[in-house]
Order: sequence, then C-alpha cells, then structure tokens
Amino acid sequence: MTTVKKTTIKDIARACDVSHATVSRVLMGADYPVSEKLRNRVRKAAEELRYTPNLIGRALKTQQSNDVGIIVTNISNPAFVEMLINIEQNLSERSMCSFIATLNRDPLKEKEILENFLSKQVRGIIFINTSSDQHTSSHHDILLKLCQSGVRIVVVDSLGGYTVPVSEVVIDYQKIGYIGTKHLLDIGRKRIAYLSAPLTKGSRLGMYKGYFETIYEFTDYFDPTYSFISDDETEFATDNYELYNGSRLAKRLLETRPDTDAIFCCNDMTAIGAMAELKKHNVRIPQDIAVIGCDNILMSRMSAPTLSSIQNSPEEIGRTAVSLLLSESEHASRRVFLNPSLVIRESTGG
Repeated sequence: MTTVKKTTIKDIARACDVSHATVSRVLMGADYPVSEKLRNRVRKAAEELRYTPNLIGRALKTQQSNDVGIIVTNISNPAFVEMLINIEQNLSERSMCSFIATLNRDPLKEKEILENFLSKQVRGIIFINTSSDQHTSSHHDILLKLCQSGVRIVVVDSLGGYTVPVSEVVIDYQKIGYIGTKHLLDIGRKRIAYLSAPLTKGSRLGMYKGYFETIYEFTDYFDPTYSFISDDETEFATDNYELYNGSRLAKRLLETRPDTDAIFCCNDMTAIGAMAELKKHNVRIPQDIAVIGCDNILMSRMSAPTLSSIQNSPEEIGRTAVSLLLSESEHASRRVFLNPSLVIRESTGG
C-alpha cells in the first residue's frame, strides 16, 4: 500500500523560498505586512501542493478555535441574508468556520445561543441587527465570560448599549432617514408618510429621527399623523413579516391619510408590501404616491415598478466585520462607520 506524504507548511515555505512563519500568517489570514504578490504566491503554492490545514492541531497549539458564531435577528429579510453570505465568505477565505443562529425576532433566545457558543469555545461572535436593550444580568454574565476567555465580539447594524467591549460596524441610519426624505422633497412631494416596524432597533429609530428632522428642517412643520409605526413584530411560518407589515400599514394610510403623496419605508421588503397594497387600490406609483425603501436588496431591482432605495454595501459590511473580528490590534473596541448611498429607480420617477 502506497502512503501519500501530507503537505506541510514547511513544503510550502520551501516552494516559495520564505519562512515558515510567513506561510503560517498568510494561510491563517493574519493582519501581517505581507505584499499581495507574495500572499497570492503562497496561496497558489498551497493549492498546487494540495495543502490541508490541521485545524484541530492549530487550535490546540494557539489555544484558539477557527469557529465563529453568528447571531442574526431573522433570515426572512433578504438584507440580512446578503450580510450573512458576505460575512461567511470572508470567514471562509481565512479558513474559518461559522455557526449561524437566528433569533426569529425573539431576543430571549439569545441567552441560550450564547451559552451554546461558550461551550463550543468559539473564537468570536458577530451580532447582526440584534438589540441589547432586553439583555438581563444573565446575558451580561455570559458575555463577560466570553470576553474574559478571549472571544472577540463584533456588532453589525445593531442598537448599542452593550456592557462588554465590542467592535461595531456602524451604519448611519439617521443619515439614511435624511437621504430618503430629502430625495422625496426634492422631487416635489409634500405629504410624506413613514412606514415602519416597531422602533425597538437602532436602525429604525435612527431612520425615523432622520425622517422627521428632515421634514421639520425643510418645511418648519412635522405632522405625526403621517407616521405609521407598527406596535407588534411577530415572525410567521407562512408569511413574511415585512411584506405583511408594509401591506397593512399602507392600507391604514389609505384609510386615514389618503392625501399622502410619498412613502418612506424602513426597509425594501416593507416598501414592496406597501406597493402591492397601493396597486390593489389602483394607486399609481409614482404618479400618485412615490415610494422609497432601504437596503437595495435584489428584489428592489425586480419589483414592478422597480424600487428606489438606499444602499448599504453587504460586501463592505462582511469585509469590515471579519476584519474587526480577526484584527490583531490590542484594542478590544473599535467603531467603523459606513456611508449609505441613494439608488433612484422607477418608484420615485427614476
């Protein structure tokens, strides 16, 4: 029986004429000053020599696992799925594995998930669109244990207030509220409604603040009766919450504020649900009511009419979140701000 010799880091170092340490740092995705040319040469050699990393041995040697836990509020919103895909892709490129857990809009599940991640001895945790305002003392105790054991925590698109050191990928939702509202004012709309799920998340709160402050700044008057904020948020097995919420809020709007000439929605799925309801009542978009959402998901480019939106790059979010998680910086807490951009389509006359 022929035994095939397993490729080692030494073999790759010999092929590239570099040190073992350099090869190790490149293959582990460490933030180390290595030229892109050399980095690509090492990766190509590893691929050609069919190198397979010994993940168990590496974890024992470094006292670090290659597992990362990801907690997301729900996966019914495609915006979060796009973030997940990009985060997982960036982790995979660094030979990291991910455990993905969803709260299904139930923040009380988070404690159980954190306990599970603690027992798995994950290297880091990434939170996506979760909220810390319902954390109990037991939540704090588990997060503290994770931090004390060297687990890095990165928060993406979430409400602040964490009681342990976290790094944050910050999306300026107040600016999003300004951009969307200002665009509707710029195209001549005067009676702009706002449709949203409960204002229990930093993203929704920030957008709503940006919306009413912009209305007041440019008109000197804000009428709260154009604000349609849902008072419940429940995930359905047979329906999508955002689509349902957009539809019912649009119906309420037509019943109580039929003079509305523009709608700003907290996300694209809510906007698509609202547009479906408007069309049921023969409302022309954008001639009668212009509509804009947020997230620039794939469906916004395929809806009829196509939906104007405000974009947060999921590629940049994924790249930044993983970079913060695996950073060798001694600073446990860092904040990186991302800038949103306006995408004009048919629903606002584009």
